Amino acid sequence: MKQLSIALLGLTISAAVSAADTIQLNNSNTNYDASRAQSDFRTILADMGGAFNYKALNPAEPQGLLGFDLGLNATFANVSDEQAWLNLTGDSIEQIGSIGVKLSKGLPLGLDVSGFYNIVPGTDASFY
Repeated sequence: MKQLSIALLGLTISAAVSAADTIQLNNSNTNYDASRAQSDFRTILADMGGAFNYKALNPAEPQGLLGFDLGLNATFANVSDEQAWLNLTGDSIEQIGSIGVKLSKGLPLGLDVSGFYNIVPGTDASFY
């Protein structure tokens, strides 16, 4: 029961930490049909979800008190609709990706704690 409580606490904390910041859309195109805005937003949101969908995998066995794991990661994806990105951001974007680091540390009682931090090169975007 104690392990379940710790796991639920970890999930609660990670949900609060991963809350997204505001995304600024800069559309200076005066000929843009605003009725397409929601559709374009869904398109770029799906692209970002695919590119930022990093899964921090850990070994199947607990690492033990002295165990640790350090890893580097990179994701890269082509955007599905370049025109949607141009419409909403004003920039011609063909690919998006991220790079980052993951650290996992073994704890007593067969528990491990992990975290990761990724950045999107060329922007001020990051996620953890």
